[in-house]
Amino acid sequence: MMHHFPTRQALLVATVEYAYNKLRDYRVHQLNTFKPGLARYRALIDLAWETAQTPEGMAVNEVRSGSRSDPEIAMAVTSIMTQVADDYARMVGRHVREAGLTPSVEIQGLTATTAMSVRSLAINCFTYPRSSIVNSVLATLKEARENIIARQLGESARLKPARPEAKRAPSRPARKT
Repeated sequence: MMHHFPTRQALLVATVEYAYNKLRDYRVHQLNTFKPGLARYRALIDLAWETAQTPEGMAVNEVRSGSRSDPEIAMAVTSIMTQVADDYARMVGRHVREAGLTPSVEIQGLTATTAMSVRSLAINCFTYPRSSIVNSVLATLKEARENIIARQLGESARLKPARPEAKRAPSRPARKT
């Protein structure tokens, strides 16, 4: 492989470019299976989780992680990682507007939190594979999304949970000693 790339850094940049192009194309294809508007916007969280677990998503994540301890790699990949993040944000922004929502700091925060959360979850699942944690994190992100939708479009636009939340056990009175 080094025959085709002059440096290790060039190989890593090309890896990120290749992987991200595959991820972008996959996202476009998957999102086109949803009705335009809120349905596509709502699909973004699950799609982010799905793509974070793919070989391409993990490759980009590995390059990102590796760059933290290698200044040469960090310098080489910062530009492509910035392009990837900006392209993803523009794509989300298009779906936000298509859904009738107004881009806001809150939506930007949810988008960034989702991206960082699914990357961390994908790494975490290698050593601590707990679907309950994944489900809890994704449910929290989706609840935040629905709160934003309800604030911007009205409570009637909120997606009702598919399953009722588990009922909390009644609290027990403190024992007297």
